Amino acid sequence: MKRLPIFAAAAASIIAIVAGFWIVPGPLERVTMLVRDGRPEAALERANALVDSGNRDAGLLMQAYLLNERYGDQQRAEQALSYYFTVKPDDADGWRKVATIRSQRNNVEGLTVALEHIVRIASDPAAASQLARVYRLHGRYQDEERVLSSVNVTMLEIADVVRLASLLIGRGELPKATAILRQLDDTAKIQTNDARTVLFGALIDQREYDEAASRAVKWHADSDARALEDVFVRYLLRAGADGPAMRLALLDDNATNPKKFAYFVSVLADEGQYHLLERFIISWLDEGRKLPAADIDGFFQSVISIARSKGLGERLFTQFMLSFERGGSNDLKASLLQAMFNEFGHQGIAPFRNLLTADVLAERPVMAARVMFLENNVLASTYFIRRANLLTLSPRDRFDWLSVAESVLPRDELLKEISHRAGMKTIPPEMKRAILEIAMREGVRPDLVQIWSEFFREKPAQEPEKVSSIRGST
Repeated sequence: MKRLPIFAAAAASIIAIVAGFWIVPGPLERVTMLVRDGRPEAALERANALVDSGNRDAGLLMQAYLLNERYGDQQRAEQALSYYFTVKPDDADGWRKVATIRSQRNNVEGLTVALEHIVRIASDPAAASQLARVYRLHGRYQDEERVLSSVNVTMLEIADVVRLASLLIGRGELPKATAILRQLDDTAKIQTNDARTVLFGALIDQREYDEAASRAVKWHADSDARALEDVFVRYLLRAGADGPAMRLALLDDNATNPKKFAYFVSVLADEGQYHLLERFIISWLDEGRKLPAADIDGFFQSVISIARSKGLGERLFTQFMLSFERGGSNDLKASLLQAMFNEFGHQGIAPFRNLLTADVLAERPVMAARVMFLENNVLASTYFIRRANLLTLSPRDRFDWLSVAESVLPRDELLKEISHRAGMKTIPPEMKRAILEIAMREGVRPDLVQIWSEFFREKPAQEPEKVSSIRGST
């Protein structure tokens, strides 16, 4: 067997020594192995001994801190931590570990210190947000503002940005606060009504009325923001910004939504803005005339009902009539008059009786019949009763028609009218029971057989009778 050369043997010995050096666990590894083996007390004892002996390895110092926090002495933990940050003063991750432990132990003062270091070193928005909340809970608002201002606002949560802006507004720094919120809104991040309200109010305070209205119009696409529009309109009106206020109030679905419409009418009346109220109504009329008759009737009925509850019935009615003088179809006038009549009775429309012309009455024959009956004009009431087409009436008007017909028409004439309409298949299903009850009260009569047979006969419906439309002319 050949022997290795002397130099080769020496080299092998050196390699073995170096390998042995690297294989032997170092101080930190020995502590870590003890922890891994489930011997935390032994690990704690060794770590403390190493620190006491002057070992200032950063990893070992952090391990000594963590072990003392959990199993050992709090004073030793703080000492190890002090040594650690002497070695690594700008270790944000180290401070994060400290912050987590102090938060779990409800150590508010220690947590505050840790978070301050994280924000200083890393400008960490999450740490800034947490620290700001701590300061806010303890009434340290200047510190809260300082911390939030130290971080790039684009990295903060929306709630923190709004909070910062509110703090700045509270100190009178409106331009700075507005600039922050503008930036937030321009990046399409404002999605809460709280943030929108703060920005809108800041713009109003700086007399940026057109911009405030423009942003509110943009927010209108979000259904949640629509709940604020009445507040925004009121703010603008009180600021004297009539144009921007009307720009918001006249958004399409505000004008065609009865509740919104009535509310804005109330706002304008409360603020004494009657010239704007007229403009608001005229603008609605341009759109309202395009609605189906049933929708128009429902709209006016809802508006008048709400206006009455707010004590604005007659005032609103007068304003509508003034607006009609500038332009308004007979159909719209009749619909409004009918709503007022339904809500207030004959006395409600008495001041405007001159508006009930033949053309207007012809648009709503049931209302016309009721008004004529109350005015003892039986002939005119009868005329409107006979020309009404029940199939085109609203459910309420159908039963009003029957009530007026019973009061106006002699019994035989009423039965003939009912029998004729039954034969023509122009009696709506929901009216049949009431009509049968009328017929039954008359007993068994040959001329009533037609009503019974037509109601129960199984055969296809005929074409509706060619009576005059409720929207015809006299």
